[in-house]
Amino acid sequence: MARGAASTLGVDVSAEMIALANRAEAASPLGCRYLQADVNDLEAVGEFDMVIAAYLLNYARTSTELRRLADVAYARLRPGGRFIGVNDYTADTAAHDFVRHGFRKHAVTADVEGEPVRYDFLLDGGRSFEITNYYWRPTTYLEVLREAGFREPAWHRFDVSPDAGVPPDYWDDYFAGEPCACLSATR
Repeated sequence: MARGAASTLGVDVSAEMIALANRAEAASPLGCRYLQADVNDLEAVGEFDMVIAAYLLNYARTSTELRRLADVAYARLRPGGRFIGVNDYTADTAAHDFVRHGFRKHAVTADVEGEPVRYDFLLDGGRSFEITNYYWRPTTYLEVLREAGFREPAWHRFDVSPDAGVPPDYWDDYFAGEPCACLSATR
């Protein structure tokens, strides 16, 4: 909204995340709207120029769920609209100890699609929490987007801005294993 969008809608299954978003909107009103819903069940909420699926597709436990998420994203886009997804780049199945960056990723049995991937997030004061994602080959994501009707699905590597305010080598260990990447496609 701050960059000129006519409208936005944020969707999350978590009531806590929606509450955080609504508090942020109340503190600095921009006109953003939020909806607590499971994207798998998301029906007509409108068509959009862009759908951003930040860490969404990697929650699909089955190939049917993965395809359903891609179908929902496609259905919510206007013709010519753009899909942007942010995910763990799953060609990297190794365990990683990114304590410096606040998390640990546990190893995945290579090439077993639907295999759980556990992440431990490390918070201040010795607190932590765990999330589980699911492994899908990078090519599977692209195939599923194509099957849903998307054109030109592709992976893109993240680049860190030199203005990020961290030492130049801060992210070297993180990006060495391609832990995170962006997907794009067009309707």
